[in-house]
Amino acid sequence: MKRVPGLLLLVLASVAASDARAWTPIDGSQPTWSGTVPYSLNDRGSADLGGFGPTEAVVREGMEDWTRLTCTSLTVRYDGASGGVPFSGGVNVIGWYESGWVDDPNAIGVTGPRFTSGGQIIDAQMAMNGVNFTWTTDPGSGYRVNAYSIVLHEGGHYYGLGHSADGASTMYYAYSGGVSRLNGDDQAGICALYPGSGGGAIDCSVSGCPPGQTCVDGRCVEPRGDGRLCAACSSDLECAGAGARCLRYPDGGGYCGPACARAADCGTGGGCEAVSDGTQQCVRRNAAGDADCTSAPEPPPPPEPDCRVDADCAPGQRCDTASGTCVPVAGPPPECATDGECAVGERCETSTRTCEPAPAGALGDDCATNDDCASGMCATDSESGDSFCTVPCAGTDECPSGFECASVDGVASACRPTRGGLGDACEGPGDCLGGLCAQSGGGDSYCTRVCEDRSSCPGLFDCVEVVGGATHVCARTAGTSSRVLYGSCSASPGRPASDLPVLMLMVGFLGLVRSSRRRRY
Repeated sequence: MKRVPGLLLLVLASVAASDARAWTPIDGSQPTWSGTVPYSLNDRGSADLGGFGPTEAVVREGMEDWTRLTCTSLTVRYDGASGGVPFSGGVNVIGWYESGWVDDPNAIGVTGPRFTSGGQIIDAQMAMNGVNFTWTTDPGSGYRVNAYSIVLHEGGHYYGLGHSADGASTMYYAYSGGVSRLNGDDQAGICALYPGSGGGAIDCSVSGCPPGQTCVDGRCVEPRGDGRLCAACSSDLECAGAGARCLRYPDGGGYCGPACARAADCGTGGGCEAVSDGTQQCVRRNAAGDADCTSAPEPPPPPEPDCRVDADCAPGQRCDTASGTCVPVAGPPPECATDGECAVGERCETSTRTCEPAPAGALGDDCATNDDCASGMCATDSESGDSFCTVPCAGTDECPSGFECASVDGVASACRPTRGGLGDACEGPGDCLGGLCAQSGGGDSYCTRVCEDRSSCPGLFDCVEVVGGATHVCARTAGTSSRVLYGSCSASPGRPASDLPVLMLMVGFLGLVRSSRRRRY
C-alpha cells in the first residue's frame, strides 16, 4: 500500500513554473484500477461540514470531477455510507479523523492505494485530518481548508496520480488556500493513466443503490426522515428505506410510500399498488377507496395464530399457546464456560457457551500445524526454531511488507517475518508486522493488531476495546497475564492504569511501497 500523506499546509508559498510533463504516477509501475473504481464514505462525515449529508455532497463532487474530462475512460461507483474507518479496517473508504490523528500533524489528508507488483490497484483508503485543520466549503486560508480542493487532490492519489511539479495544478504537493481546479497537467496525467472517453460516475438508475439508500437524480443518497407510511414529505429524500417514494395524494400533500412487493409489506392500513412510474409502493386508502393519509385506517383483523398445538410446528419447535406462535424447543445444556473445556483447535464462545473452531492464524502468527494457519501452511525457521504461518514464494517481491523470501524447514522458499507477529515483544510500532505495539501495566510490550470481534483473535487473545472506543485490538486473555494494558503516550499524570488497552502509536501500516508526502513550505 502506498500511503501518500498529501496536502501539508503551505507556510511560505512559491510559484513553480509549469512543466510540459509535470505530473507523475504514484509509482514507477504506473498502477491503475481495472474497471470501475469503488469508493464509500464513513457514515460520520466531517463534523466541521455538518455531518454525513453535506460531507457526502463535497466528496462526490471531488471524486467524480476527475471522470468528467472527455479524454479519460475513468469510471467510478459511489457505494454510499460505510462504517469502515480508513487505515483501521476500512477498505475503499474515505473518512475524517476527529481525534487520534497519528500521521504528520501538518498533513491535511493521507491516501493509501494498495497495488500489485504488476501495477494493478487492488483497493485504497483516504483519511482526512479533522484534528489539526478546520474544514469548510468556503475558500480556505491557513488552517481552514477547502474540502472540495483536498478531496480533489487526494482523489488523484486514489486513482493513481502522484504529485506534480506544476504549481498551478491540483496535484501540486502543497495547498496554500483557495479552491483548486483541474488544469491541463492534471488532465494529461489522468488521461495518460486511463486513456479513452466515456468515463463518469455510474448512474444509480441503471446500477441500483446499496441497501438503505435511494436513487435521486442518478445519485445514491441516504434518505432523511423515518419514511413510515403516510409520513409527510416534500421529496424522496425525506422517505427512508430503499425505494421509498414521496407520493402526491388527492389532498395536495406529499406522503411517504415505502417500496413493497405485497400488502403485508405495508403494515396497518396500507396496500401495495403500482404508481404512475410503474414502481410498487405502499398506499393508504379510506373506506370509500380513495387515497387518503389524513383519516385513521380501519384496524386490521387479528392475525390467525401460527399454531394451536405442538403438531402445527416444525421439528425442534413447540407451540406457545399464549401467543399462538411456534418457538424453539429448549436446547441442550451449554458445552463450555472456558476454552479449556473444548477440544484442541476449538475455543469457547462465551455468548452461546458452545465450542467452536478457533480462528486460523494470519501470516506471521505462531502455529504448530498447518491447520493453525489461514494460509494452510505452517513453517519452521531452521535458524531460530520459531514456527509461523506463511505462504510459498519465489522471490522477496512476492512477500508482503515485513517479510522476506527465505529457505525454511520443509519448504523450499517461503515468506519469513522480519518483524514481530502477534504477541511478540516490541519496543515500538516499527518492531511489529501490524504496526501496533501495546504496553502492559507491568511495562512489558507486545505486538498486537486491530480486530472486529473475538473470533478475529487466535489462541490466548481477546478482542478488547481501546480506551476512547476508537477501535479494538487483540489483547492477552485475562487469565494468562495479570497485567493490564495502557498507553503511556495518552495517559495524563496520575491517571490510574485502565482495564482497557490504548495504543502506544498507530503507524507502519502494511504496504507494498514506501510513502511520500505532499508538503507546501
